[in-house]
Amino acid sequence: MNKIPTASRMIAFTDKVFKEPDGTLKEGSEYKTFYNKYGFQKIGAIFHFHNGKLHSFGDNPAVEFEDTHTEYWKNGKIHNSMTNKDGETMPAIISDYMNILEVWNNGERIK
Repeated sequence: MNKIPTASRMIAFTDKVFKEPDGTLKEGSEYKTFYNKYGFQKIGAIFHFHNGKLHSFGDNPAVEFEDTHTEYWKNGKIHNSMTNKDGETMPAIISDYMNILEVWNNGERIK
């Protein structure tokens, strides 16, 4: 994994395998709430899993926070292979109300 700074909130979960309490791999969607970095305000997020790893489906991000922060993942790595109308790769990390846009490919930050 490269060392370029990132706005990703989930980078620590690269290649992490998530399991259900019965030991089966997580599949589908799950809603969770967290305290913000100040510890007093809750924020919600939807996580999407496939084969136990964070994974985007179609044009839906793998992680969607209520404050509009989104992350696209593929098989447990930050990744977005979608392109815009000009053929440019779309960002995999969208944060700070679209002021932060990061392009990633298979877990490596490109820009």
